[in-house]
Formats: sequence, C-alpha cells, structure tokens
Amino acid sequence: MNYFDLLDDWTVLRIARNDDEISRYLMTGFRASCRRMRKLIDVPQKISANVLMMKAVKEGSRDGVKLAYKRGAYNFNWMIYGAAESGHREICELARKWGANNFDEMLAGAAEGGHRELCVLAREWGARDFNEMIRIAAKKGHREICELAREWGADNFNQMIRGAAEGGHRELCVLAREWGANNFNYMLYGAAKGGRRELCVLAREWGATSFNGALYGAAQGGHREICELAHEWGADNFNRMLAGAARGGHRELCELAREWEACDFDQMLYSAAKGGHRELCKLAREWSAHE
Repeated sequence: MNYFDLLDDWTVLRIARNDDEISRYLMTGFRASCRRMRKLIDVPQKISANVLMMKAVKEGSRDGVKLAYKRGAYNFNWMIYGAAESGHREICELARKWGANNFDEMLAGAAEGGHRELCVLAREWGARDFNEMIRIAAKKGHREICELAREWGADNFNQMIRGAAEGGHRELCVLAREWGANNFNYMLYGAAKGGRRELCVLAREWGATSFNGALYGAAQGGHREICELAHEWGADNFNRMLAGAARGGHRELCELAREWEACDFDQMLYSAAKGGHRELCKLAREWSAHE
C-alpha cells in the first residue's frame, strides 16, 4: 500500500510547501496533479524523511507519518515529542510502537502544549523528568501542568520561575516564589532573555543582582531595551553581551556591545558558530583583524 495515495492534494501541498523545487509548482496556482507531486516527493534528495514526518505529525496526519516511515524516517523520539506537543495521542502510540523510548521528551512536548492526558501517558510509559516539565509548562503559562508536575515530585522551583519569567507569566512567578523559589537571578535571566521588562524590575525588587547575566540573556534574546536597562543597573561585562548577541544572531547588539568596548572577538566567533550565524562569524573575523 502506498500511503501517499491516501493523502488528498491539499495535504500533499502542505507537506511539500517548504521544498524549493515543489514551490515552483505551487506558484502556478495550486493545480499541480497528485501524480506530479508524487514524482517530486519520491526523489529522496528533495525532502528529508524525518522533516516530512514532522510536518505530518504537526498536521496530525497518521497517513502522512506512515508515508515518512516508509521513506526511511527514523527519529521516533523527535516524532513523539512533536506529537505530544500537538496533542496527537494516536501518533504518540505509533511512535512508541516504532521504537521511541525517550518518554521524558514526550513529557516535555506534552507540557509545552498543555496536554494533561499526554503528560499522564508519558509518566505511565516511564517519564520522570518532572523538573523539566515544570519549567516548560511555566514558560508556556500552563498552571495546571505546573501543579501536576509538583504533585508528581517536581521541586526545582527556581527553574520554574526562570521559565515563567521568560514566558512573561507574572502569576506563575509569584506561584513559584510561594512554592519556594529563591534564586531571583534565575528569574532575572529568564525575564531578560524573554524581553520582559516588568518582570526584570520585579526580579530586582525581590533581590536579583546578577545584571551581567541579565545583559547576556537580553543580548541572546535580541532585546536592546533590556540590555540598556541592565547596563543602567551596573552590568559591565560587554564581552559576555557580545557572546550572547552572537549566539542569538543579533548583529545590532553585537555592534552595540563593541561600542561599549567589548573586544573578545574569538568568543564572538565561537558563539556565532554555535548559533549557526555565518554572517556574524565573518564579522567577528573582520573585527578581530582590525584589533
């Protein structure tokens, strides 16, 4: 059975929409025949089977997932994460059947999507990383999932407060503090990385003092206003800011850090490379040559 035959034209077009060759056909007005699309899909070099699988997972297409499996998809832990995040229990079960065994990944995905039933299922299958669950749930603003994680034994409320601050959820920051979070530098870093000025101010009121950490987080997240706020509060490690901006791919903030006398362009190069930012790698080399 060719599972591709079970997909309608629109599903095929959605699955293929990010492929350059296929896009040329899409531009003709969405009249490409299933036969033509099938011929293009069948060229292995054109579309990674794992990418095809994840597109189908996001769509909730069991038939699309089966097609990807037939074409050689093998990253079933990736699959189970995506299925749990999107709320597709049947596809989670299929991923497990095919060999997925990282149920902490499934738990993380379910927490991110706010799917309680799938969190419960992941736990039944062996997931135990409830601290990562609570951090992700807090970042996404899912209070019920945070409470469930705590009920199951999560106790790293400093990670929770960091996630809640990065996501901009003041109520969950307050809840994490009530439950015992006391590292407000974690909260400040998360708020800075997420660009949450109000929560940066609140973290400082609660006792945060790591303004260089805030500077790094803000630079990595691309938030100039928060960088300037951290500088105003006394942050002065501009090489660290430069590294964060390079890791996040933010040229403007790299230039600002250099104006503020950052000069460690080797670290900038390393961070840009780690973040996959070719343009900033080249810029780091140019600036290093002028030193």
